[in-house]
Amino acid sequence: MKRMTFRISVLAAAIVAAILFVCSPTDSMAQNLNKEAAMKKIADANAKYSDVISPFQQVKKMKGLKNEIVADGTLYFNRATSQLNMQYVKKNQLLITGDKLILINGASRQSFNTKSDAAMKTLKWTLVYCIGGEVSKAAQINNATVNYSESKDYYIFNLLIGKEVKGGWAELELSYSKKDMSLCLMKMVEKNGNYVLYKTPVKEFNAGLPDGIFNN
Repeated sequence: MKRMTFRISVLAAAIVAAILFVCSPTDSMAQNLNKEAAMKKIADANAKYSDVISPFQQVKKMKGLKNEIVADGTLYFNRATSQLNMQYVKKNQLLITGDKLILINGASRQSFNTKSDAAMKTLKWTLVYCIGGEVSKAAQINNATVNYSESKDYYIFNLLIGKEVKGGWAELELSYSKKDMSLCLMKMVEKNGNYVLYKTPVKEFNAGLPDGIFNN
C-alpha cells in the first residue's frame, strides 16, 4: 500500500511538472518574445524616418596593428530608394545606389554589381537593413542566429552569421537607442577576428538630403 501511494505521488508530481512546463514560458521563450517585441518597436519607429543624416566614426581593429584606425565622416540614407552614402572627411566614400556599391578611395574607384556579386549584395543589404532598423531582414540575409539583450541605453542584437554566407563576417553586434530607436553602434566582426565598429550617436531625421548626394 505504501509502495502504491509512493508511485501515485511520483506520478502526480510528474503530471504537475509537465503541466507547469507546458503552461509557463521558459526563460528562452520569454527572451524570444522580448526580442521580437524590440525588433517590431525598432522597425515601426524607423519606418517613420524617410531619410537620415548622421556624423559617424569608423574604428578598425586589425591583427598585427597596435593601434586602431579611426576615420570620421557623415552618413546619408534614403529609406524609399535604399540609397546610402558614407562620406569620409578624407573624401573617401562608400556609395550604394541602385544595383551598384561603389568604393572611392582618393583617386581609386571600385564599382560592384550587387545583383551578381554575392558578397557585395550581402554588404549592401546588411548596411541598408541595419541602418533602417530592420533587424529581422538583416538576420535573414546573413542567415544569422539572433541573440538579444539590453543595457540602460540600448536594445542590443548579436547576429551570429551563417558559415555559408558570402560577406566575410562571423558576427554583427547592433545597438539601437531606446530613445529614438535608431542604430547607434554597429560592430562587424570578421572571421579572422578583425572588426569594424561604426558609431552614429547623433542624427537628423526627415530633414531632406543634399541635392546630388547619391550621384556616382
